[in-house]
Amino acid sequence: MGYDVSPDPMPEELAFIRSDQYSFVLQGVPAVDVEDGVKSTDAKVNGLDVIKKWRVTRDHTPLDNMEQPIDFDSMAKGKVPNFLVDYRVAQHEGSPAWNKGDFSGTTFGPRQSRPRSGE
Repeated sequence: MGYDVSPDPMPEELAFIRSDQYSFVLQGVPAVDVEDGVKSTDAKVNGLDVIKKWRVTRDHTPLDNMEQPIDFDSMAKGKVPNFLVDYRVAQHEGSPAWNKGDFSGTTFGPRQSRPRSGE
C-alpha cells in the first residue's frame, strides 16, 4: 500500500497507554493502535514538529474543534490501514490472541485461575 512502518517517534509520551485501547488491555483483551505517523508527504514539512505543536496548542483545548485546519483527504488515506487491520481481525476465525511473550499479554492476559470480582 506504500506505507512505511516506523517506531513510535515519542515513546516518552506513552501514547498507547493513554489510548482508548489500553482499557481493553487492562481487561486482558488484545488491542492494537495504528497511528498515522509523523512523516509528511511534503519534504519541507517536519511532521513531528507539526504534531508536537498541535498537542501543545490545540489538543484537548477549546481550539480542538471542527474549525481548525484539517486535511480530510490525508485523514481518510490514513484510516485505510486502520480499517484493513480491523477487517482482518474481524474476519479471522477465533478470538484475537496475545503474541507469545508479549509483555501486555503476560501481565494482563488470561490466567488459569484469575479470581472473579467478589470471589
